[in-house]
Amino acid sequence: MAKNYSSATSVRLMLILLVLLVFVGGILGQGGPSKCSNPAAQRNCPSIPNGGS
Repeated sequence: MAKNYSSATSVRLMLILLVLLVFVGGILGQGGPSKCSNPAAQRNCPSIPNGGS
């Protein structure tokens, strides 16, 4: 039983690490989270429907 529990825990840990890796890779691939706050780069950002808030 103990070996089965250990294997389930390691699989869960690997899935969490994979999700974090994809998240960080996505942010770095877009040039950082604050890219659209730069007025020069804003034309490349998607428009906000209804003009935003």
